[in-house]
Amino acid sequence: MTTAYAQNSSPFTAKISEISALPDDKAQIKALDLFLSQTELSPLEKITVYFEISRIYYQNGQYQQTITQLNNALEVAKTHDLKLEQASAYNRLGVIHYLMGNNPSALLAYQYAEQLFVEIDEPLMRAKTYNNLGLVNAAMGSVEQALKYYQLAQPIYNELGSETDKVDILFNIAGLHLRLKQNDYAIKMLEQVITRRQALNDLVGLALGYGDLGAAYKNDGQFQLSEQYLQKSLQYYLDTGDAYNSASQYHNLAELYSLTGEIAKANEYATLAAQVAEQSSNKAAYAGSLYTQAKLAFIAKNFELALDFLHQSSEVSSEMMYRDQLKENLTLHALISASQLQPIKALRALQSYKDQVKDESDKQLQDKLTQYQALLDSEQLSQQVKQLKQTNRIDALSLAQTRTERNFTIVVAILLLVSTFLLFRRAISENAKLQLSEKVKQRSEELEEISKKLQRASEVKSQFLANMSHEIRTPLTAVMGQAELIINGDISADKVRDEVQVIYTNSLHLLELINDILDLTRIEANKLTLDKMPHNVVSLVSDVMQMFDEPARSKGLKFELIHHLPSPFYIEMDKFRLKQILINLCSNAVKFTDQGSVSLTVSETKFGLKFCIADTGIGMTQEQLGNIFNSFTQGDNTISRRFGGSGLGLCLSEQLANLMNSSISVDSELGHGSQFTLHLTCDQLFDYQEELSPAPLETVPQTLFEGVVLVAEDHEDNRRLISLMLEKLGFTVLCAENGKQAVEIALKTDIDIILLDIQMPEMDGIAAFKLLKECGCNTPIIALTANAMAHEVKQYYELGFNDHLKKPIERKLFIETLAKHLAQKELMEKAPELLEQIDMSDLIERFQSSFQQEALDLALAYSQGDFNQLGQQAHKIAGAAAMFQFEQLASAARYLEQVIKYEDFDEVAEAVESVKQYLTMEVQV
Repeated sequence: MTTAYAQNSSPFTAKISEISALPDDKAQIKALDLFLSQTELSPLEKITVYFEISRIYYQNGQYQQTITQLNNALEVAKTHDLKLEQASAYNRLGVIHYLMGNNPSALLAYQYAEQLFVEIDEPLMRAKTYNNLGLVNAAMGSVEQALKYYQLAQPIYNELGSETDKVDILFNIAGLHLRLKQNDYAIKMLEQVITRRQALNDLVGLALGYGDLGAAYKNDGQFQLSEQYLQKSLQYYLDTGDAYNSASQYHNLAELYSLTGEIAKANEYATLAAQVAEQSSNKAAYAGSLYTQAKLAFIAKNFELALDFLHQSSEVSSEMMYRDQLKENLTLHALISASQLQPIKALRALQSYKDQVKDESDKQLQDKLTQYQALLDSEQLSQQVKQLKQTNRIDALSLAQTRTERNFTIVVAILLLVSTFLLFRRAISENAKLQLSEKVKQRSEELEEISKKLQRASEVKSQFLANMSHEIRTPLTAVMGQAELIINGDISADKVRDEVQVIYTNSLHLLELINDILDLTRIEANKLTLDKMPHNVVSLVSDVMQMFDEPARSKGLKFELIHHLPSPFYIEMDKFRLKQILINLCSNAVKFTDQGSVSLTVSETKFGLKFCIADTGIGMTQEQLGNIFNSFTQGDNTISRRFGGSGLGLCLSEQLANLMNSSISVDSELGHGSQFTLHLTCDQLFDYQEELSPAPLETVPQTLFEGVVLVAEDHEDNRRLISLMLEKLGFTVLCAENGKQAVEIALKTDIDIILLDIQMPEMDGIAAFKLLKECGCNTPIIALTANAMAHEVKQYYELGFNDHLKKPIERKLFIETLAKHLAQKELMEKAPELLEQIDMSDLIERFQSSFQQEALDLALAYSQGDFNQLGQQAHKIAGAAAMFQFEQLASAARYLEQVIKYEDFDEVAEAVESVKQYLTMEVQV
């Protein structure tokens, strides 16, 4: 312990130096006290004087006086809010309390110091405090907590510490291995510590290293080496007059000689250890030496003396929370209480147990240990023995001949209890030892792996942002360039439409790119769900064939669809997502093929279906195959420049396949083409029958339908369009803006069929449906909704809706559904033709005129954080846009509605901007 601060004041520094030169410690203390009382000193100078006095007391082993001076310094530092000086004082107090064995007080002082060093940003001093916290936790038996603090200190020491600091932390970790009886690790690390301290000429550190290495050799059974190093350490402390550490080495040697059977030497060193430890306030050595004396008294069959030593050791150990020593005392106490007649053999059993025992960090194991300790408490066992003896005396009056047999039974029972306890503790210790050993061994590897993962994540993020920037800038450049030409009047009026088409095409590319990224994000966040319903696979692949037939022919390619499936072939699937995968794979095949053919082959497998997309295109190398399913990845940079594309398609396709419990494989040869295979896990639905459309009649009456239809729809333009369609078919139409109006009209009017929108203000469709049914309404009610997820449709049917129609309305299905529930046979081929003749231009114009207000309403709801209103508005826009065939606007509005529905609020701002962009775009067009 040294004086902390050099003062700038020359007279002060000169005075301190003058006092320090006095030959007698008492004279120095007297002079410093006088200087402190007679001189006007600054707060920092007062603290320096107190620290100097504490240093002198510390060197003389007067720890209580040292604490008094440090508390004086701490009081001055607190009064003047000197945080660095407060931290230093707490740190010094922790050192003294630790040396005195006051571990709880040391722990508290170090924790205060740590908080202050964090506050004033002193990393190296904080690391030294972590090191001290590790030492005191280890002394209290908290090995795992000690390791935590050493791991906090080590990286700071590696960056800012001296070579001595780095060796110290290695020495302390070796001490943990020593406490865990991991002797091989401890010996190896201590040998490294000694070598490095020899290079530093660190004599104090070398003596500590010799002592711990001697203890490790003792635990490992290498008694000759143990004695050599322990004596070497003891000699240094005797030469330097260090009574505190001399006591520790006296104790280690006493333990060594008790193991080698040199009882006289063991007694001599244990007695010396106890005397020197008590004089130097080394409580750990004092408790340990008392325990050793108890063992030696036990060997000598002096049980009362052994219990007396053990009682003193336990008192000291409890005071300093020395858990390891308390456990050893407990086991020896159990053996003494058992009054066993073979003490040497019992001592060997105890030593075997001692070699295995260690601190259990698990609270449950500690509770069990406490229960067993309570069972083995000396007072309880003494009481049990007394009760048994009293019973024997009573029984002896009538059964004197059985006394010997009963006494023998008592001894056997006690021995059995002790043996059971030792076996149980050994099993617990071995299990806990393996767990802690693995943690100590693997912690550095885990930290290194985490560092590598973080670095890889950073690289992936940077690459992702770079690719995103490139992919978005390319079409955005075209959009902005063409728009600027139009704004500046550089485009003639007859060519404006062509330039707007360029803007529109690049906007679609941007939308596709953003949708792919959002799909990937939703998959990774487990927020993308599949909408599984029965669908005809043959119909689906035929649609894909028709989609790519013309693009393939335009490149001079042959596109073939090959399958041997019966038609229809129904499976339960998400038709949209399966089609999305096939489109991505077929699109790539056509894109990367300049001559030859592309084929889509579908066949049955044991687990479902196999879709093979083969081409005669450019192919890939094995290296390229390893990266193709990564996002923003193509074969190489030349492919992106030559063929275009973002490189997201295959990544998204693989993620979607995994979501379907399926997979995608690929075979390719450079210059000879590629084959991608989707292995779809599914089962054929043999019993599924699709509802057939009613057959048309041969005659055409002038009125196709008759009846009154109530349309409940909150969006005015949707109401007008549906009403127009119904009136064209011959119906009388009544309209309601919300569920409440719909209920009022339905209960007052004779209605033939009700079309009920699900999401409406004031009262939604489901609430209105329930109220109508409660009022006894038997009119067929058909649910109208823009969201047609399978589980939602199933819910409508379970509630009792007669049918369901999805917006935008498919005219053929619309007519079939009305005919089915009105039981009219007037449905015929003329009906779709009549609907095709409806002039919607005024409705579309009216709908477009509302776009500016819709955009303002969206912005207002978002700025107010009203997500409920935002969701309702998105639902209205999605339904109406789909009805009037504004597909991009409908898609963007549906996405905004889903984002709010699933509470993915991080995406709301982007989704709102997307809808506003399409509203603005459609107005400009």
